[in-house]
Amino acid sequence: AGKGKGFALNVTVPKGAADLEYYYLWIEVALPQLKEFAPEFLFLSVGTDALKGDPTESGLCLTEAVFGKISQDCKELCPSMLCTLQGGYLAEGLWAVVQTVLGVLCVERTDETENDATHHEEEDQLGAADNDAAKCCASQEFLAEFGGFVPDKALAAHCKSMQRAIQSSAKWWPVKQSFEHGLCQEGDASGEG
Repeated sequence: AGKGKGFALNVTVPKGAADLEYYYLWIEVALPQLKEFAPEFLFLSVGTDALKGDPTESGLCLTEAVFGKISQDCKELCPSMLCTLQGGYLAEGLWAVVQTVLGVLCVERTDETENDATHHEEEDQLGAADNDAAKCCASQEFLAEFGGFVPDKALAAHCKSMQRAIQSSAKWWPVKQSFEHGLCQEGDASGEG
């Protein structure tokens, strides 16, 4: 706990989870919290030991596709990002993830080449709710690409349990407040006030 209290969101992933289960937990549990925090900068740690067949035997069965989609979601939320590789020993899988993530991060959105003022006016007109709905639909399209995924009862219950825990603790310690409190505490400790 200490200064780190409230800084982490640990999402438990069922053993054997593949892309769809993992991504489902991402869009239902982790991504909403990240959106609430509204980061100005993201540090994306890409750990490939969750790949299917990795010798660390993490118990997960992910492919490069889910790494790409999560990277895309992060880029859409906050384009200012630093990525690092963290673990993973399946050489061909690691290479596939690196290619996929770099492919996502290096592609410029077409609207970035347009006049920034026009782009911002259009965004303001769309409104935050419409923007969130569009991003949600994009996430749902990803799931549809993988066969119209519907979580089984166990995964849906697991997800709901984590959402309730987050919601329950938010009454006392919202995600945004956790980060702000931690930064204030850090400043107080250094005498910066």
